[in-house]
Amino acid sequence: CRHAVSSITIMGDKVLAATISGTIEIWKTLQDPGTVRIGILDIRKRLRRAEFRLRDDQAEPDLVSEGEMKPTATETDSMNPTPLASQHIHGGSVRVVEDDQQELEAADEDGAADFDYTVNSFHGPSHLSIEDCGFVSLHHHHGRSSSLLLWKVMDGAFEIVSSIKLPISSRRKPRIHYDGRRLVVFGQDHIGMILLVYHVLSTWEDVDDFSGRSSRKNISGGVENYTSMPFVRFVNIIRHAGLGGLEYYDSAYMTCNERFIVVNTKTGNLLGGGATATTDGLLVIDLEDYQ
Repeated sequence: CRHAVSSITIMGDKVLAATISGTIEIWKTLQDPGTVRIGILDIRKRLRRAEFRLRDDQAEPDLVSEGEMKPTATETDSMNPTPLASQHIHGGSVRVVEDDQQELEAADEDGAADFDYTVNSFHGPSHLSIEDCGFVSLHHHHGRSSSLLLWKVMDGAFEIVSSIKLPISSRRKPRIHYDGRRLVVFGQDHIGMILLVYHVLSTWEDVDDFSGRSSRKNISGGVENYTSMPFVRFVNIIRHAGLGGLEYYDSAYMTCNERFIVVNTKTGNLLGGGATATTDGLLVIDLEDYQ
């Protein structure tokens, strides 16, 4: 990577690496030993473009399609790596394009100074590719703010389609789960531990749930959509007596699937129904239990 790494994850055959300079590098793993960088996304530039609805139709995509990407031996040589800038499709082949430093500096001057561009973690489903469902980046600044960015492929390039300014305390780093259709956040506000549930547009079956919503902002859930068709909508907030007992210095954990949410708790004794009421344990929430 061109700068120090703040977060890294692997999703399918893609490796996402966030740097402290506010960029996301996308690498593709190859069958032969080695990887090739196929794109560099500048968060400042993408967020500024999304906020001001500036979609340059003539701009070339940052991410090369798999069918047209033909890495050279120099690019895959781990013994003698060659510094690469953003790779673009040009005339049916891959060419290297240097970042526009003047444009990035202008974005820094005009952009929101209170947004932390450093990525703390990436989140995406393990059963789908990032080209199909996109991915979510968490931007957490202790004592300041916690935000999420939803990235989707738009016109051949990854763009920020939605942002969520989480209505929770920034003193605790939230836990995130994103499966391509549902986005769940486990955090803490001024009352206590809460679960925030968001619906992400992923299939044609969900279009009816989003088409009737003309508002691009959802104040209650902190959602802001940057496209004509909203990609994210706030669904529910879950408060429960069993979601408690965790102090700011305690670790919070969460795992989910399509039906269940499992989190740790220190107020299990308030649930009842068991043979022995215990304090520490796991709280299982059934999203299909409407009773």
